[in-house]
Amino acid sequence: MNSVLLPKLQRVLGTLLALIVLPLFLADCSGASNTAKTSQPSTTRAKNNVSTTTQGSTIPFSTSPGATTTAPSTLKGLDSQQIISLSLQAANKAGSVHYTVTNTAGGTSTGQVGDAQVSSGIQTNSGGGQGTTTIRLTNGNIYVIGDATGLSNYNGFNSSDAATYANKWIEYNSSEPAYSSIAADLSLGSLLTTSFPSQSLSKPIQSVVNGQPVIEISGSLVTNTGSNEVMVNVTVAISQVSPFFPIESVVSGSTGTATGSTTVVFSNWGEQVNVPIPPNPIQCSIISSCGG
Repeated sequence: MNSVLLPKLQRVLGTLLALIVLPLFLADCSGASNTAKTSQPSTTRAKNNVSTTTQGSTIPFSTSPGATTTAPSTLKGLDSQQIISLSLQAANKAGSVHYTVTNTAGGTSTGQVGDAQVSSGIQTNSGGGQGTTTIRLTNGNIYVIGDATGLSNYNGFNSSDAATYANKWIEYNSSEPAYSSIAADLSLGSLLTTSFPSQSLSKPIQSVVNGQPVIEISGSLVTNTGSNEVMVNVTVAISQVSPFFPIESVVSGSTGTATGSTTVVFSNWGEQVNVPIPPNPIQCSIISSCGG
């Protein structure tokens, strides 16, 4: 994984989307198009009657094979945008969520486990030989601890700084260049923004995910990264049971032969998590490569 480009993408996209987009940019450098094209995520769930529709238009429910044709009465007759809005409203009202993430990009698999809240959160990044870091957002500051490999790959430290400050808590205040992207990746609002499609929405489809009856909606999400426009496919699975929390989100994209995907699984909505301030952190401002 490119330890220079990844932190730069994180500033724009946050860690989750950056891990998908990185191999797409690397493919661009070898001659692929500058725009990442959407691709459907691989899934074992059979679907039918999938089509796109203009946001806001009323569409009937379609079903996966074997599913019943009657949608829950509280969702029946709602279009995809209305269902997404209902789910977002429930998620934001809950105020917190536990999540697990699996990223596959350019042949490398990494993962995150975390808890996102409105103004605080905690996340651990690991896997794929990229090292391990743990990040806390609390009391308005960010605290990071990781091994040398993790500090290099996830936070952009040079090799000397990564070795010196490995396994020590590092504090970022709001004036640090990397603060906003790291904080956003930990907050509930940003996590939700990158977990739902925003355009070209499909018809709602009844399915089952992780043993739970859900409504699946697919579409695209476009993010501008300077001179590049990145488009990824997003499929969100929303519980059919009130209050209709999101259960899972699959984000994927491809350019040329490079592909990437992220699966986010949500649980424990509304469960508050204490995020303590670590003792004796080192200020990011005294570390030459801390800002990436």
